[in-house]
Amino acid sequence: MDFSKYLNGLKYDKSNLTDKDFNQIESEVGFPLPSEYKKFLREIDGCEGLFNGKNYAILWKGKELGEYNAKYQVKEFLEDMLLFGSDGGGEAFAFDKMNNMAIVRVPFVGMERELATYITSSFDSFIIALCERDIYES
Repeated sequence: MDFSKYLNGLKYDKSNLTDKDFNQIESEVGFPLPSEYKKFLREIDGCEGLFNGKNYAILWKGKELGEYNAKYQVKEFLEDMLLFGSDGGGEAFAFDKMNNMAIVRVPFVGMERELATYITSSFDSFIIALCERDIYES
């Protein structure tokens, strides 16, 4: 997938993450990152903005994953998820390890599995969903 074609008008930098960086990131977060997400981070190391006029999102830089997941105490509240960004408001985007790394959104306040809302099955389809539909509609 060519991620850059979905990021028109967004703020982002080209990635310079190395294999060593990925090893460190995966060690910090405690599991291997999904391959589609790693491909994104190899090309685009995080981004922020309104995706095609549909959804606002902040996708964190790879080296920020460990820091933000620790800051939000994810292991305490959602030990089977990994946050990787937010909607810039009250909800985080996460990989759900118990659901084949599906993408979900969870509230920062009241962070509980029961409050997670399924968005899509993969990171590539998540990027497309951000651009093509309102992810807050059922």
